[in-house]
Amino acid sequence: MRRIAHGLARYIAGAVCVALILATVGLVVAAHWPRADGDLANGLLTATTTTVAPTASSTGVFPDGAPSTTAASSTTSLPTTTTALSTTTTTPPPSTVAPVSTATTQATAPTFGFDVDLAMNHIKALAKDIGARKSGTAAEDAAVGYAAEYLESLGYSVDTPAVPLPDGSMSHNVQAVKAGASASVIVLGAHIDSKAPAPGGNDNASGSAVVLELAHYLRNVDTTATIEFVLFGAEEMVDSNADHHHYGSRQFVQSMTTEERSALVGMVSVDMVAYGSTFTIRNMKRGPQRLTDMLLAYSSTYGFGAKFLKDTGTYGWSDHEPFELAGYPVAWVEWRSDPDYHTAADTYEHARSTLVKRTGEMLLGFLLGLTPADLDSLASARTP
Repeated sequence: MRRIAHGLARYIAGAVCVALILATVGLVVAAHWPRADGDLANGLLTATTTTVAPTASSTGVFPDGAPSTTAASSTTSLPTTTTALSTTTTTPPPSTVAPVSTATTQATAPTFGFDVDLAMNHIKALAKDIGARKSGTAAEDAAVGYAAEYLESLGYSVDTPAVPLPDGSMSHNVQAVKAGASASVIVLGAHIDSKAPAPGGNDNASGSAVVLELAHYLRNVDTTATIEFVLFGAEEMVDSNADHHHYGSRQFVQSMTTEERSALVGMVSVDMVAYGSTFTIRNMKRGPQRLTDMLLAYSSTYGFGAKFLKDTGTYGWSDHEPFELAGYPVAWVEWRSDPDYHTAADTYEHARSTLVKRTGEMLLGFLLGLTPADLDSLASARTP
């Protein structure tokens, strides 16, 4: 019995020792183990790992053109000292981060500085100061003189060839060339006349203004393509005959020399770009599609939002028509729709500067981005 009691005492003593050891370990662990609620324990901040979602930016792009897959995170391991530590998660500045939905589908649109204020001044001069510019009239002549004088002030050599009309009156084109590194020519055109009684703020002082300001910007800038700026006379119908229009652009195509025909690789018509809710790039689908496709691809890449819309007119509804029918790649750039075009309500005040700016910026970036390979591609698509 004494032996049993002695053994029992030894067992109890051992159990007490184990309990004391476990209690001591528990106190140590409790003093150093992070708490689930994130409060301080013995002067130590709970270690955390945080991932911060990217914030929207004003530029719509990620740094270096791609979203970061790690955004911003920080992890702090437990220290071996009793010095209090803090963990911070840094969010990149808003100006350098953009929504993933934008950044993963669009690149950064180049910014070159298309001057929309100067473009709007041209619209005012044509639509408000001169007013309705029926082809073959003194008002159209005044518009031609205004454009020619402006281009000459930029240092261009300007031609104003006469364009005979069926009633015996005379219209004119305004033409100026900016030489590029390549002899391949892109014609950038817009009609300068309007259909009376419309002052033609949108149709088409807006397109003329874009062409004039692109000429202004590009005059001292290196380009791969040679660019010919043309303001066409007599685009609108001159009488009741549905085919009596596009006199300026038709004469331009018909009067080209063999050398000029060989050099021309594409034509862009800028017509009605100051009013509407839908940005479109158009052609008749009766000629090469290469230039239209290239502009649509550029618009998609840089987020300008232009969509293709077929020109279903029997004769074509803008000055791309004779170029397309002659076998050249073309594109008509237009905002749609405008219920006031060809009416007295199509005034300078009717024109929207935001749309003019968007058009000018897209075309400027596109023209500056053309490479020798692009021009060769356009040349190979011709079917004259």
